[in-house]
Amino acid sequence: MELIKGFVTARNILNFVIIIFCLLPKLNAQDWIWIDGSSEINGEANYAETFPGAREGSVTWRDNNGNYWLFGGRNGNDYYNDTWKYDISQDEWIFINGSNQPNQSLDFPLYIGSLAFAIGWQKGNYIYLYGGYGYDRYGNLGNLNDLWALNTLSSNPFWTQFDGDFIIDEDAIYGTKGVAHFRNTPGGRNSSAGWVDSNGDFWLFGGKTGTGNNTAINTYFTDLWKYDFSNSITGDWIWMGGIQYTNTWGYYGTKGTASTSNYPGSRASSVAWQDGNDNLYLWGGHGYGSQSSGGGNLNDLWKYNTNTDLWTWINGSDAVDQPGIYGTKGVSAASNIPGGRYGAVGWYDGTNNNFWLFGGWGNVTSSAGEFYLNGLWQYDISNDQWTWVKGWNNGIGYSNYEYGTIGTPATNNTPGNRSNSVGWIDASNNLWLFGGTGFASPGSTTGHTNDLWKFDILTWNWTWMYGSDKVNQTGAYDALVDSYPGARNSFLTTQTDQFNYWLFGGNGLDINEDNGYLNDLWQFDGFNWHWIKGSSSKDKAGKYGSLNQPSSSNNPGSRKNGILEAIDNETIILFGGYGYDKTGTQGWLNDLWEFDITNNIWTWIGGEQSSNQAGLYDNLDSPSPNTIPGSRESSMSWFDQSNNLIWMFGGLGYDKNGTVGLLNDLFYYYNGQWAWVKGDNSNGSIGVYGSLGVSSPSNIPGARTGAVTWIDASGYLWMFGGNGKDKNGDLGKLNDLWMYNPSSNEFAWMGGSNTINQTGTYSGPPVSLQPGARYDAKGWVDSNDDFYLFGGFGYAATNQGRLNDLWKFDPSGGSNGIWTFLTGSSSTNQTADYGTQNTPATSNTPGSTYSCGNWIDESDNLYLYGGFGHDDENNVGDLNSFWKFGIPSLELNLTVFIEGPYLNNGFMDNNLDLTSQLSHPYSSIHMGNETVSANFFSNHHDIIDWVVVELRTGTAANTKVSSRAALLKQFGSIVDLDGFSPVKFRNIPSGNYYVVVNHRNHLPIMSANPILVN
Repeated sequence: MELIKGFVTARNILNFVIIIFCLLPKLNAQDWIWIDGSSEINGEANYAETFPGAREGSVTWRDNNGNYWLFGGRNGNDYYNDTWKYDISQDEWIFINGSNQPNQSLDFPLYIGSLAFAIGWQKGNYIYLYGGYGYDRYGNLGNLNDLWALNTLSSNPFWTQFDGDFIIDEDAIYGTKGVAHFRNTPGGRNSSAGWVDSNGDFWLFGGKTGTGNNTAINTYFTDLWKYDFSNSITGDWIWMGGIQYTNTWGYYGTKGTASTSNYPGSRASSVAWQDGNDNLYLWGGHGYGSQSSGGGNLNDLWKYNTNTDLWTWINGSDAVDQPGIYGTKGVSAASNIPGGRYGAVGWYDGTNNNFWLFGGWGNVTSSAGEFYLNGLWQYDISNDQWTWVKGWNNGIGYSNYEYGTIGTPATNNTPGNRSNSVGWIDASNNLWLFGGTGFASPGSTTGHTNDLWKFDILTWNWTWMYGSDKVNQTGAYDALVDSYPGARNSFLTTQTDQFNYWLFGGNGLDINEDNGYLNDLWQFDGFNWHWIKGSSSKDKAGKYGSLNQPSSSNNPGSRKNGILEAIDNETIILFGGYGYDKTGTQGWLNDLWEFDITNNIWTWIGGEQSSNQAGLYDNLDSPSPNTIPGSRESSMSWFDQSNNLIWMFGGLGYDKNGTVGLLNDLFYYYNGQWAWVKGDNSNGSIGVYGSLGVSSPSNIPGARTGAVTWIDASGYLWMFGGNGKDKNGDLGKLNDLWMYNPSSNEFAWMGGSNTINQTGTYSGPPVSLQPGARYDAKGWVDSNDDFYLFGGFGYAATNQGRLNDLWKFDPSGGSNGIWTFLTGSSSTNQTADYGTQNTPATSNTPGSTYSCGNWIDESDNLYLYGGFGHDDENNVGDLNSFWKFGIPSLELNLTVFIEGPYLNNGFMDNNLDLTSQLSHPYSSIHMGNETVSANFFSNHHDIIDWVVVELRTGTAANTKVSSRAALLKQFGSIVDLDGFSPVKFRNIPSGNYYVVVNHRNHLPIMSANPILVN
């Protein structure tokens, strides 16, 4: 080798390789970095929620779980194809599918084109949609005749088309009246009325072509159709009544008398409902009344008997544009009648056999013209009388409505005047109203709305539930931006891989800045926080559903101090804690949950729905359905990835006798069952320490809570400190260190004291250093199997309090490992020094904190979030500050060239990639265990081969300290496995190191001189 101007050159004797070696080392320092969150206590949460934007003419359904679904609609000339679900149990909108952009063409089979004014039905677990005015597959805007279905129970709901055409403005094919045929179709239309009978068959009446409501321009239908499922798997259309001609007046006959000659006139934008006897009701709309009245707004009420196929005119006028007769608010009368209108919303209350009507555009009173309306009416079917219930009887009084406080019912609350809203009724007979065109907050101009309202038919009060009190608000389709958890402590954390950190619940601030227990699930992807699931409000009861049945409605109750373990990149397990059970009762929990990350669904998989359950202890060391840990919080846990086991030790909760206390029982969870492995089934057990560093079947840690745990590369389980019982049975803070060997089922006391309340030793010989006793600290284990410990509540050098000291434990040092004090203070209750955000500095340090969250990334950087502690003004409270501690790393910028592919121009060819040889054997790194993803090389065509980089020490460089597989690029750079970063070595001890580069076919090359790391 020859050193030339800082480069090392070498040629092996067979001329296989020429390597030019350029070494530019960089040592990254270890400092705390404040990366996000507030520098003060009680930092606010930001729940970036999803919600549909302002619109009119949507379609809605209520599924069998009581959730509401919404599709499409329009805002001016913008038509939508988004599908939404309103989860009533969580009071939140969920974006299901479709586009966040308007005016989308039908893209079969992926999604429906953008449309408005379609008709919808619900049958079993499916919701159906027909027609509307929107876009076909060729981007043409017009009237549609396709029929779609969506399974509401699917974990990935999508629309399926099984009838109709892909193009607009198809004519109706009537066939023979009363006879089903697969070719029959109502044709392209919008704004029809619809029903579902007791057989699950769909009914459709009327509708129109085009937009707006004008009998001089639009084509209106007067035909009645049924979609009959009895004739085929998918069903067929049957023309049931009415006539094939358009824009025809109705034949009313005698009011209250059914007749074969009766039928409503052509119309659209009517209101429809059915009673419990399969009678179909049709009210109002825009179209044609009797022969003498022409076209306009209607207020007639019709009933269709599906058994006799006869229409009956039962209420209202046969003339168009009739004014309303309001009477006295709250008092029914035979003379009361809503004015003619279209675009109103209707609900049927089957319990009381009443029909409800709200808003629309139409005729108010004889002294006023046509306006947006906000009157709420009730029709009593039994006595054929209307009651004006809420709202106003003048269209001019646009300021006569009030939103009030969101979520709070009030007598004066009333939605603004509007039309083309949508609505549904829930299991408690509350009326729900969404969106429409008209007025939002008083004094505003007209526009499209996205507010959600609920009306209680018992109290006759409206409640503004969701959405904006302004018009023309855009929707929020992606909750995965601009979110941030509020200040909290005692929450649950885990990570699915090096870039996805998860947080659940805890005790802290909700969206209203109220303090309580939380059940929100968050993800941090290395760049941003994302609110994934759960409520933005505190103190929520659990929504369990059925055992082992996933459902989007399921959600664990609000809680603190449970266990959260990711068992792979798709699944997270949650157990216990202290919080709210199914009934909203507060207590200790032993429920077991599984979260499906891909489908964003919780499943209750074990334990009880009720709090405060005694433990069930079957035979030792044998998984059993009869073994269930008692309700508890602040247990210790580990996840053994190689054996797919979740381990749990102790905590505060219920023993076998149903009494509450500190526990020291050891369990593992595998394949749906718990196994009791070790420890006592009653509470309050003392520690049995044995000899330091020696395992024994009789050794067992004392009962405790709040210890710190980690699992090493050999599968041993480690535990430090906590609050519990020492060897004498005294209760206090602990600093004992334990190791458990699952193979031998034995504990070994590895360090610390076997008595409580020991102070820490921060200086002196390395073997004498020791963190003080503490609980609710946080810990990390890095890629070298070194363990890091931060904070907690306990003892510093002289007294007890909140801590901010950071320690490192090297299990390979000394006889039983060595502790190193890295940073922070040897005193308690320290103020935070945040410095400048995203800027490392030696002076930066978190305040003294306990009950925080922790993660570690692939570079062994430590992350710390939240907790209860001190801010930068020494205030004490809940925190949402986010910190990173940079573990020391050595970066090497290396350049080498291999003779074979070298092109004499500073580049090497990439023939191995071009001939697809990099898939094997080069997809698995030679001499190492590192790998890259299957499609890595399809995005990195400048990679030509693998190499292995080593650090060696000793006078003859014969001691290998560390090695890393790396990638060689065309222009000679050696990079890390991301394809662009310098090669990093982490946690390298101080010393002089030679750098060696190995290639699979050639002699290695080594730097001429060592580099100094200190």
